[in-house]
Amino acid sequence: MKTHGLSYSVMYSRWYNMIYRCENPKSHKFHNYGARGIEVCDKWRNSIEAYIDYVMDLPNAKEEGYTLDRINVNGNYEPGNMRWASAHTQVANSKNGKQKSGYKGVYPRPINKFEAGITLHRKKIYLGYHGSPRDAAIARDQYIIDNELWEYPLQVLTNHSNNVT
Repeated sequence: MKTHGLSYSVMYSRWYNMIYRCENPKSHKFHNYGARGIEVCDKWRNSIEAYIDYVMDLPNAKEEGYTLDRINVNGNYEPGNMRWASAHTQVANSKNGKQKSGYKGVYPRPINKFEAGITLHRKKIYLGYHGSPRDAAIARDQYIIDNELWEYPLQVLTNHSNNVT
């Protein structure tokens, strides 16, 4: 029987853990992956070699400080949804936390207002108080557009113009 000989490699560990957190309910990360419906495509699930061939051909594969990231955090592990990204890009691309406002970077405040903010290179930038969560999210989106921070996903505005929709 032919073996791949990769069992002790970093890439094997990434591949194995990707499958484990998507398919094994005993994984402490299953609630963030498999329980949300995130899957590993059959081609990669059945072949570590196919997985390695694909991800090592992506831009920045050999750059220090870059790790694998799903472009759409709600999407599957599959061709077209993977990239090598910096820690900053990955944090910007993370799924919404359990914020009561329903928007990333928007926090309800006791004064019946919603505070907008964004974390940029570990520094919190406050974007003011707004009358609704949507208005606060629009302010955050506008900051992203004005500063061309395209690694941050827009939540309300759908184009890259300076017009609010």
